[in-house]
Amino acid sequence: MKHPLDLVLLVDDSKVEAYLSRLTLEKSGLVQQIIWQSDGNNALEFLSTVSPWPELIFLDIHMPGMNGWEFAEAFQSLALSMKKASIIVMLSSSQDPDHRQKVTQSLVIQDFLEKPLSHEKLIQVVHKYFPNRPKQTTG
Repeated sequence: MKHPLDLVLLVDDSKVEAYLSRLTLEKSGLVQQIIWQSDGNNALEFLSTVSPWPELIFLDIHMPGMNGWEFAEAFQSLALSMKKASIIVMLSSSQDPDHRQKVTQSLVIQDFLEKPLSHEKLIQVVHKYFPNRPKQTTG
């Protein structure tokens, strides 16, 4: 059976958080392939070379080098120039209400979730942003 999502990109500098998110994604049965990038610059470089693009990107806010907000700004330019799009969900441990507000004003970030990524949160994202995909889950 085809997975609802072919490719998910995790952008997070924390190896532990990325591992936990990856484990949730793998156990869910909803994702064919998961790619992890440890910072925004590496993620943008990956996006400039991969085809097809990830359908879903989980993006951390606080990362060294290029943070999540800077990635989103650069992503917007890259996506427009390449005529491609992905659903971006900010996945952060931040409790700052300004971050949630900033997401609502973003042109490229569709949602904000608190870490850690759980099976329930993943199901909500898939149902909300990919409603016409087959729903397969093992978790």
